[in-house]
Amino acid sequence: MRPFVDPECRRTDEECPCADDTAHRDSWKETGRSRLAADAEADADEIAAPVDDTLLQRADQTDKALSDHEDRPDTLEGSRRPLPSLATLAPCAAPAVTVWSATTSRRAVRGGSGPFTPAPAPAQIPHPHHTRAVRLLRRLEQLVQLVRGLASRMDHECGVVRAPPPGAQEVTDMPKSAQISGCRCFFPAGGPSVHFQPITVHRPLQTASSVC
Repeated sequence: MRPFVDPECRRTDEECPCADDTAHRDSWKETGRSRLAADAEADADEIAAPVDDTLLQRADQTDKALSDHEDRPDTLEGSRRPLPSLATLAPCAAPAVTVWSATTSRRAVRGGSGPFTPAPAPAQIPHPHHTRAVRLLRRLEQLVQLVRGLASRMDHECGVVRAPPPGAQEVTDMPKSAQISGCRCFFPAGGPSVHFQPITVHRPLQTASSVC
């Protein structure tokens, strides 16, 4: 086995004529020189290759068109065509000076030959934080209304009232086993339903309904 391995050498140990490190190193350098020479020759061929005539023709046409436009005289003035000014494009295109008066709160426009037409006022765009706050307030109001509706529905379904209905008679001769602490039982004047009014302790309404 040879001590120095040449990466460019494709031959086996028996076919390679190199016997020592110096010979292998020299052959590797020679291979690098030949590769550099081949690359330089390829670059020279690429530089000497003919350039595409289409690009050159387009560039020449563009230059000729620009020069013809600059050198073309104007029929009225007999000189080069001047650039159009801002005032000649439109009567109202001249810059106008807007002056605000603090005493009369009126606007005076100076400059420009055409009539002045005020620009429309921009649309009022609400601030994102303001929109978010309004949205949260609306959701809070909806939540409050929902809670109030649920509370009134529970009071109506369970028979709990804040005050006894007019003409109601309180039941006083109930047995001790049927009495509920903190609730009074009323018979309404014109209906079979029973209403309960909590006094001190809010007892479970199911128990009160089952008792009364």
